[in-house]
Amino acid sequence: DFVSRARALGVNVTGVDPAYALDPDGLAALGTKDIELTVAAIRAHGNTLAGADPDKWGAAKHAALTEFLEDFRRHSPGRAEGPDKTQPRYHAAALPDLPFPDQAFDLVLSGHLLFCYAAVGEGGIADSASAFELAWHLEAIDELARVTRHELRLYPVSRCDQPPGSGEHPYLAPVMARLAEHGFTPTRATPDYDQGVDPEGALLIASR
Repeated sequence: DFVSRARALGVNVTGVDPAYALDPDGLAALGTKDIELTVAAIRAHGNTLAGADPDKWGAAKHAALTEFLEDFRRHSPGRAEGPDKTQPRYHAAALPDLPFPDQAFDLVLSGHLLFCYAAVGEGGIADSASAFELAWHLEAIDELARVTRHELRLYPVSRCDQPPGSGEHPYLAPVMARLAEHGFTPTRATPDYDQGVDPEGALLIASR
């Protein structure tokens, strides 16, 4: 529900995800299934993503899904209403190919994709068949840098395949070097929230 909440605060926000190609009913089914599977996995493995209360975490996700779907029905491609009907809030697209012109956005946020879905053993949680390897990460960084005017933020950049404090993500150094090649100054920061990964330096901020 990030796009909906940010828009309510007066921020001009665009959401991008390949799942936005689905209709609202399809997204509702996908989101519900994902929440239920994640809660079950948290209970089975003791993952700290949900803190001490997986049920409370799941309820919050269901509430966010409901708010998102209400906004998506009004502002997705072909269903947008109001003065911004020609500029839908939601675009179905996937890295490393985004349908936007160069430097289209002042601030670009990418959460829980890069770094997270590297392979287990390479810092991420994906099996080797579905992992996004380093070459894909660098292509994604090239594209994110292309559409960013001022600042790019990536979260989390911590290892997701080992307990907190287990060492730096193996893709972090090459990603930071690539950002520098694009004229960005990348720095790590510790956010004031924790979603189960090592919070120390989990946020990467690249500015120019």
